[in-house]
Amino acid sequence: MDNRSDMHHFKAEIINYWHGFGKPELVDMLTVYDIKENKVSEPELSNEIYDGLYEVYLEACQQKDPSEEYADAIIRLCDKLSTALMMYMMQNINKKNGALFQMIYQRLSNNLAYELLYKRCMSFEKNLILVRVCSEARLLKVESVLNKVLDEDYAN
Repeated sequence: MDNRSDMHHFKAEIINYWHGFGKPELVDMLTVYDIKENKVSEPELSNEIYDGLYEVYLEACQQKDPSEEYADAIIRLCDKLSTALMMYMMQNINKKNGALFQMIYQRLSNNLAYELLYKRCMSFEKNLILVRVCSEARLLKVESVLNKVLDEDYAN
C-alpha cells in the first residue's frame, strides 16, 4: 500500500474482530490497554509491518506440523505486539490451528522465560471475564432483581 492514509486490511480486520463482539466494554478495555502500552512502545505500526504480521499469521494458521522452535518464534513475536493484536492472533490461531495453539500455550505456561507474556495474556483474559460479568447491562439487571427482592421482602 503506497498511501499511508489507507488503513491496512489486516489492521481493519483486527479492529472489526474486536468490534464484532458488540461489547463497548471490551472496546473500552482494549483502548485502556492501548493507552498504557503506547507509553512504552511504538504507537503506530507501518503498513509494511502489518504486511509481515499478516503473512506470519496466515502461515501460523496453516502450519501442519509445528515445531517447538516455530512456537517459540510466534511467542517472541507476540511478546512485542500490542495486547489487541497479540490476543487477536492468539485467539484466531486457537480457532484455526489448535495444535499450534496448544503448543504455544504449553510453552507459555511452563517456561519461565515467557512468564511475563503469560501473565499479560492471563491478565487480559481475567479482565475480559470481569468486563463480561460487570457489564452495565448485567449490573442493571442485578440491581432490578435485588430491588424486586427487597420490595417483596418488605411487603411481607
